Amino acid sequence: MRKRIIAVTVIGVLWAGAASSGPLEDGYAAYQRGDYETALKLLTPLAKRGDPIGQSYLAIAYLQGNGVTQDYAAALKLFRRAAAKNETSSQFYLGLMHENGWGVARDAAEAVKWYRLAAERGNALGQSHLGAMYLQGSGVTQDFSEAFKWLRFAAVKNEPSTHLYLGFMYQNGWGTAQDHTEAVKWYRLAAERGDAVGQSQLGMMYLQGYGVEPDYAEALKWLRFAAAQDEVSSQNWLGLMYQNGWGVPQVIDEAVKWYRRAAEQGDALGQSNLGVMYQNGWGVARDYVQAYMWFALATAGGRDVASSRDYVASMMTPDEIARAQQLALAWKPKAERDELAMDSRTTFKSQ
Repeated sequence: MRKRIIAVTVIGVLWAGAASSGPLEDGYAAYQRGDYETALKLLTPLAKRGDPIGQSYLAIAYLQGNGVTQDYAAALKLFRRAAAKNETSSQFYLGLMHENGWGVARDAAEAVKWYRLAAERGNALGQSHLGAMYLQGSGVTQDFSEAFKWLRFAAVKNEPSTHLYLGFMYQNGWGTAQDHTEAVKWYRLAAERGDAVGQSQLGMMYLQGYGVEPDYAEALKWLRFAAAQDEVSSQNWLGLMYQNGWGVPQVIDEAVKWYRRAAEQGDALGQSNLGVMYQNGWGVARDYVQAYMWFALATAGGRDVASSRDYVASMMTPDEIARAQQLALAWKPKAERDELAMDSRTTFKSQ
């Protein structure tokens, strides 16, 4: 369960109930359309005069580096001034900065403190994040009932960051009765706004018939949407669908393609699945060195496949085992390899 923050959502919260005109509102409008120079000209004097919303908005500019050089220290200072006046978006952002270690030491307990202050004053993102902290046991003792309570408060305000969490909670019966139909409802809300994990979960529910009638076509649609965003669970599900011919022609090469995409991102399940394909020669030439490497990586990533690795090793020579182990040690996820390649190209061009 990943936590994603879209700053413009918070900015919108800042302006709920604001008057229809004035420097504050004009500054907001300029910021929203990307005219940061105008926005800062209007908002900076307000912030200097102690207006808490002006301070909060200027802090967001420093946090994001919009119209000014990114400066966590300046953002922190302004957020603290506004938060002292009970400006709830600033309290939320202080929680975010402490949770992520932006300009301060990472401190989950301090993040919870600020999220709670915002949440108790009705800030929907504060409520959502406080619920997430309770759900994950981060900075606070894990408490599914508290998590569910705060997430529901935020959901009533149509806060989109709650949708995925509530789907998980209803699916698994965390803090509420297990209800797959309700889980599907929340996953669908997340999926329809483009959330890759929500799309993957909704596809999985259609595939397995949890809370909906089984529907391979719907499953395939949502899993493809998620896989296009490199969501690894959906890539593994697509691999299974093609490997077994669930709602699609059985195409083993296509199964290998999707397992490889997940595996190359460092996903242990994808690595294990790809190892099986190499072990058996399904969709690829049988290759025990590759099978061993992928099983070793999956084992290091937490999958219980050491026995598969050892079984493959029993059919390999010592030299082959040594080569597979070296490959596993040298392996890097695709994103890291791409970054290294980009750095190399940049260095070469600068010479």
